[in-house]
Amino acid sequence: MRADISISIIIPVLNEENHISPCLDSILSQTRRHIEVIVVDNGSTDRTVELVEKFAKMDNRVRLVKEEKQGIIAAKNRGIKEARGEFIAFTDADCVAIVSWLGSLVKHLKDPCVGSVGGPSISPKDDTALGNIIINSLSCCFPAWKRFCEVSGSFREIDFNPPCNVMYPKSVFNELGSFKEGLYPFEDEEMICRIRDKGYKIYYDPDAIVYHYRKTSVPDVLKLSYRTGNSRVTALKRRLKMGKFPYSLPLSIFYVSALFLILPMIKAFFIYPSAVYFSLLVSCGIAFSLSMARKTRILEFPLYLFFLVFIVVGWNFGFLRGLFPRKS
Repeated sequence: MRADISISIIIPVLNEENHISPCLDSILSQTRRHIEVIVVDNGSTDRTVELVEKFAKMDNRVRLVKEEKQGIIAAKNRGIKEARGEFIAFTDADCVAIVSWLGSLVKHLKDPCVGSVGGPSISPKDDTALGNIIINSLSCCFPAWKRFCEVSGSFREIDFNPPCNVMYPKSVFNELGSFKEGLYPFEDEEMICRIRDKGYKIYYDPDAIVYHYRKTSVPDVLKLSYRTGNSRVTALKRRLKMGKFPYSLPLSIFYVSALFLILPMIKAFFIYPSAVYFSLLVSCGIAFSLSMARKTRILEFPLYLFFLVFIVVGWNFGFLRGLFPRKS
């Protein structure tokens, strides 16, 4: 391995045989050549390890590390321990980076006041129609998803960056420690809170693009929504200021509307305001679904409405489960 490595790229993987090869091809094609690519396998049972080993034989910049402790946070933290670069970048196995990605990020980290730089995570043109419907629905429920897809505007300060497109100085981890366990998918957000507490700046470069192939399995989307709501409670318990981020508010007032629907059964005079309130919420969902379907195909309207409701319900069930955990 070269002694002049400047950037370590960490890619956690678990059964990513369908995505890892294009991802590694894009990383190894970067204009920034002095890099190491650390692929942290978290127990894959498909051909992921075999494919990564082939890349490692062809290019000594690729290194496979196996992490037995389950969970993406454990995999990321193992990658940090293994990293030998001055800067550490993270991406996902289902991402493909443009050739100037690393160069666009690292140039901003020459300023010692900068603690993190990230960029857009956008859907590729060859992504499936269902994948685009899902990301548009997520963007409606989670404003951060929409903001993470912004390729317009200029280099600017921001709250936090997408976990699949972000770079930190390694010195930040040396100073503040690694990612906190039990916070997925908010481990990056919590790390950014610590970075900002130390006075560092967080920036976003719209030119540092990665293309992200979205999950298209309904169970995967429900699992993601549930886990996001559930983990938000854990994040708030550990660091209350994380509640100021608007990115965790997927129309949680739907919960209130559900309560208003139940209350009429107890007190009849609630029935009219609850009906009006719930109707307004449903109308907003229908309006969004129609507006998105008109931009693509009007026949996709039912899918937009389905995923919008699906995501909201999953998030709120997860959030409620976090508020009222079962006693062990």
